[in-house]
Amino acid sequence: MAEEDKLKQYMDLLENLPGGLPNEKMLRKLQNQCDLEPSDLKKLDMLVERHNDRADIYLHRDNVSGAIEEMERASQLSPRDAFVHLNLAKLYKNHYENYGFIERDRQRTKEEAEKTLILDSSLTEASELINEVDLLHKSLNGGLRQKRPVVPIALLSIFLLILLLFSMRNILVDWVTELINPTEPFVYTAPPEPFNPHLPREIPLEHYGVAENSMEMTIQSSRVLPVNDHWGYELQGGLTSPSLAIDRADLELRFLDDSRSLLYSETLILDGKALILPGETLPVNHFFYIPFPPEKVEQISLTPVDPILVPYEKEKTDKMKIWWEVAKPEGVRLTLEEREATNLEGYDRNLHYFTYDIKQSGPKKISYLELTFRWKDLSENTVKSQVIRPVSSDGPYMEQGESRAIYFETTTPFSLDWDSLFGDVTVTALELAP
Repeated sequence: MAEEDKLKQYMDLLENLPGGLPNEKMLRKLQNQCDLEPSDLKKLDMLVERHNDRADIYLHRDNVSGAIEEMERASQLSPRDAFVHLNLAKLYKNHYENYGFIERDRQRTKEEAEKTLILDSSLTEASELINEVDLLHKSLNGGLRQKRPVVPIALLSIFLLILLLFSMRNILVDWVTELINPTEPFVYTAPPEPFNPHLPREIPLEHYGVAENSMEMTIQSSRVLPVNDHWGYELQGGLTSPSLAIDRADLELRFLDDSRSLLYSETLILDGKALILPGETLPVNHFFYIPFPPEKVEQISLTPVDPILVPYEKEKTDKMKIWWEVAKPEGVRLTLEEREATNLEGYDRNLHYFTYDIKQSGPKKISYLELTFRWKDLSENTVKSQVIRPVSSDGPYMEQGESRAIYFETTTPFSLDWDSLFGDVTVTALELAP
């Protein structure tokens, strides 16, 4: 059997293993069955390392789901690697912290941490993850139930049946629930009005102090809204630095009641994974479940906590010719410069990452902009294309003199000679603000 076929057969057998943690004896049996040699196992380790590297790339670009997918593949190929399971547990923790307390993510965090401890009990970080998930589970479910004597509970049950006959079930259930599970601070309570997913409540930010720190904030949406029988808070807008580049910006949201007492605070960590240049707008799109009754909120403030602003000296970049498929309107002057282009070899394909700066120098405001990047061969045939929308219909307008960063990635098969292609960009759709 060819060397690649042996390794592929072994990988297929690993993929079809039942759930749980396989022991070393089982893995050696599968390796002997596929007649693997040390060189084959070395190639397998290289594949695992490649998945680890790609997971780091996805995590660096704030794509937690992509990083989880890569680390799951690494865990499948090396099921007894304690550090792979530990990294996978931390990725699932990252996912539920940034995208809501999802039960599946909490369960997978605990499962991977438990596998880590089975393989290496010295990794105390896994124990901390398990304790954190258990505490979170207790908090979301109102804490542990207190044990009650049998006789009072029996009497209470009989009393409940009597009340049910007299149509008093709801009052008793609420009283018993509060008696057994006392409400703890910052534990979600039901909204006072009936749940209605079509009635979000707009709450303007009455004060935000970002302008004092050489930053400007544009707010599009600030509201609490019901989601899956809970209340969440949504903030959408954009953060701009007129004169300095933004490397990182930590903003604190403070929720106050009518007496200006603090109900809750939430820190927004805005990290564009690339230097945000002067005049660019960093999108702010944040959502989290609020652990307090939303009707108590009377004021929200937004304040910088630890912004990192750095001087920026513009480096020389390559300007690209912009072609127009739509009529070019008066008052619009677009320029495009390449800031970064990276090509990586993936597991089954090549990966290409691009970052461009697009600037509007004309006096008109752009409300929608669509660009199409194309890569062509020497015969002018389009081999690869990508559609990018630097200005969306629901986003902030692109003002005169404003520059925005465009980031995207694409993939190509190994058989394609990427260096033999040449690229261009075309404006395929544009709308002006009224």
